[in-house]
Amino acid sequence: MTADIHRLQCVYKKDETTNFNPTENTMSKFFRIHSSNENVSVQDMFTLGCSTSRGTEAIGQFGSGCLMSALTWLRLFGISPIFFVNGEKITFSFKPRSMSDGEVSNEVFIHSGAKKGVPLSVSLEYGMKDWTDAGMALREWVSNVLDQGEDIRDDKVICLSNTARKTDAGVTVYVPINSDVMTYWSQISDNFLQFTDRGEEKIIHKRSLSPMKVYRRGVLIREFPQYSMFDYNMDFDISESRNGSSDSMIDRILSYMSMSATAHESERILQSAIDGVQCFETEWENWRSPISEIWTTTVKQRTEIFAPKNAGEGCLPGSVLVPHKWYEYIIALDPKKDGLVKSSAAMRDGFKILPPSQEMKDNLDKVWEMFELLDVLKGKKRPAIEQFESADGCEPSCYGLYDNDTVSIYKQNHGSLNVMLEEVCHHVSGKSDMTRGFQTFILKSMADMIESF
Repeated sequence: MTADIHRLQCVYKKDETTNFNPTENTMSKFFRIHSSNENVSVQDMFTLGCSTSRGTEAIGQFGSGCLMSALTWLRLFGISPIFFVNGEKITFSFKPRSMSDGEVSNEVFIHSGAKKGVPLSVSLEYGMKDWTDAGMALREWVSNVLDQGEDIRDDKVICLSNTARKTDAGVTVYVPINSDVMTYWSQISDNFLQFTDRGEEKIIHKRSLSPMKVYRRGVLIREFPQYSMFDYNMDFDISESRNGSSDSMIDRILSYMSMSATAHESERILQSAIDGVQCFETEWENWRSPISEIWTTTVKQRTEIFAPKNAGEGCLPGSVLVPHKWYEYIIALDPKKDGLVKSSAAMRDGFKILPPSQEMKDNLDKVWEMFELLDVLKGKKRPAIEQFESADGCEPSCYGLYDNDTVSIYKQNHGSLNVMLEEVCHHVSGKSDMTRGFQTFILKSMADMIESF
């Protein structure tokens, strides 16, 4: 805890109106949050782990949020919120205390009615790593109101107030106004979907791309820097500070979208991918779950012919260019939409295609003459050959490719006879890598060669 925090002290003086005068910089206005909950005591509200909503559908279930929020406010501003719990006024203060090891912590005191300055068994530093900003505290107090079924648009529930007047029933929190409070209040519809009757929506449609917001039961719990087409409101697993693992949230979102996206949502995502929009939903690598039938229907309803964006020349005229992974997915669902149906494997993978070198032609002659001698061609025609190189200059993961009666050899390995041999074996046998048929063809060819020579 910094020296500045050590110096911040809440000084309480009797005042008929607010009974609160922290320093000479006393604020004259408050942010008022009121809940009609009368079935709660001071001890319930400010005891860590004490909860009346654990195991229910309530937003807050941990029984520590109200006190943690008060500690957060004290750490950030050195000023206590004012609570009225069924007519009983509660405030907090703190002061530095030397510990036995020589370190200094800040002891927290609760002020309740005639009980002035009763020490709590918690230091001001408790929770400081997780509870870090004013919005977290405000979120907690407003969430408690929502758990009582209150309408947060009602001025009797949440409003600005010139004074911290006593309330005899329910729970009221008065927070001294500052720029953090006013910013949060101005963004209340983004912080709480209930403010615009969207609290039950799981997928929040947006007019334009913006950083992805994640909600739990209508309450904003996280914002990601990555832009997205939608915001998401799901029952995520969260910690006592109402945060959650980013990986678990992403997995939950993708699992839901993979299986439950509407036809309109899946079509919008696919069209955005086709249009080259870069956001969370169009990044294919984000999709870790199997995609459901709704996506199959979305693809099959389209009539276009597709090719990957990096295909270059060789795709059918009029083909719609899409990111490579989306292209592979679309063609797997509906091969008739393949705009590269007659193209080589190297062209489909986005490599730059070059004419074959003389050395490549010579190597093909040698391999083909051998297969003619072994009499294994069975009417197969000689394949076309081409060179390829990476468009980005990086070395590819393989040096030879074969498809559609075309052998493709990486430029830097055009003299490699064994690469040519492997790809021609694919052409003649019709078998793919790592199959028993391909292995059998190669071994039989070697056996025939031994017998012939």
